[in-house]
Amino acid sequence: MKVAGSNGLDQSLEYLVDLRVPRAMAGGAANQALAGLVSQAGKARVDLEASPEIPLAIRVVGTVMNPSVKVNVGTLATTAASTVTKAVEKTVTAKVSAEATRMVQEAEQRAASIKLDAQALADRVKAEGHARADSLVARAGSNPLLKVAAKPAGDKLRREADDKAAKIVREADQRAETLIAAARERAAKSRSER
Repeated sequence: MKVAGSNGLDQSLEYLVDLRVPRAMAGGAANQALAGLVSQAGKARVDLEASPEIPLAIRVVGTVMNPSVKVNVGTLATTAASTVTKAVEKTVTAKVSAEATRMVQEAEQRAASIKLDAQALADRVKAEGHARADSLVARAGSNPLLKVAAKPAGDKLRREADDKAAKIVREADQRAETLIAAARERAAKSRSER
């Protein structure tokens, strides 16, 4: 309890009592009303945490011989509205965060698929290039002049196949990273708009 105010020399009173009543001591009617509010919020899928205390603002005015006590129920309504607002904000933030996380995860899965497909294509290109090089060298047979000419040509075919395979993988990695970066940017933007 917080009490602030004053007594005048003319015996006037003006006090404001900020009281936090534990729900256990509030009585059945107050607890039923709060439980109803929490239940209604739950049906709307809003997690409204029931406060263990009920805030009350009490004004004591008048004179020492004739005091007047007034309970300001507006503070209770304001506190309830604030609690509902916070609960709704928490729910919306959680949904936005979940959606943003889902977008990034989907982008990461697509990126992984792009990389796998590119690696398979690169392996095929490389194998075909090496097979052509091996075939060229094999066609030279036992002829020493043809073997001397076929070896550098085969090496060139192998290098070209390796370069093409590496280029395929690099381009796929760039596409995948661009996809993930765009998803992260959209996720960050949706979170900040919230």
